[in-house]
Amino acid sequence: MSGRVLQVHEHTWTPADRAELQIRSLPVDVPRDVEALRIDLDVAADVGSVIDLGAQSPRGYVGWSGGARRQIVISAEWSTPGYLPTRGYAGTWQVLLGLHRVPADGARTTVTVRESNAGEVARLRALEPADPPVPLRPPRRTLPSSSGLTWLAADFHTHTVHSDGSLSVGGLAALAVSRGLDVLAITDHNTTSHHAELPAAATRYGIQLVPGQEITRDTGHANAFGDIGFVDFRTPPATWAAEVASRGGVFSINHPLAGDCAWLVDGLVAGSRDASGTGSGDGPARPLAEVWHSSWEIDRTWGAPLAWWSARP
Repeated sequence: MSGRVLQVHEHTWTPADRAELQIRSLPVDVPRDVEALRIDLDVAADVGSVIDLGAQSPRGYVGWSGGARRQIVISAEWSTPGYLPTRGYAGTWQVLLGLHRVPADGARTTVTVRESNAGEVARLRALEPADPPVPLRPPRRTLPSSSGLTWLAADFHTHTVHSDGSLSVGGLAALAVSRGLDVLAITDHNTTSHHAELPAAATRYGIQLVPGQEITRDTGHANAFGDIGFVDFRTPPATWAAEVASRGGVFSINHPLAGDCAWLVDGLVAGSRDASGTGSGDGPARPLAEVWHSSWEIDRTWGAPLAWWSARP
């Protein structure tokens, strides 16, 4: 069972609140003797509401689960997927709320922060999906290729339980192997908590796992590839490409024409050609973009995303 209640925040958010500031921070003072935290989010009569959840400690960003979870725990040994195991609790924490969708009559939220303990953390950890056995890899498909080159089957946009997926890192790696993939980038939303699990899963399942993060805002989603640390989604989206390039990563815009997830950012500051891996270093590079996405399976001939990318300067 959880221990003492440290803070309760109740608020009714309106569309005007969302328009003013989408990401809200709710302060919580945590005493020095607390060993683990539990955060619960309740959204009353939440039809039409989508409220995202995240957390930041006095030492920095801890994680994000978006709208996928209403309860999280954070401890030094283990945290709910999407959140980093964290030591050093004393001080003012911030519960992060993302006002993703707020209906006209408002969204009433109650955030309760409690002291947790090792027993509760272990119980919640046991509820997470387990990694499956190593599957058989299907025969490799033979495709025509230039001399000395080999085709690799890859998926560069995937999610696990560290954001809004349903499989563990190992479970997703196993699924990829069973489908014949050679490379898998795991790009959970607004978190890098899955990165620590990639080396062991790659070795166990025999697949190249690429660390990634899907930087996610209402104005667009983009992948940051590489072991480059957390890219803060709260910074202006127009700066993301340059930030990723400055760290030696690769930046790619996701589903640029996908309805309410479309890319709506103007004035993107691209990274250099060398840093993004797409040119000779003689100026800003056109950012990479996802030109096919699983949600487009209804029409595999749809060429608008490629045309969108080709039309960019």
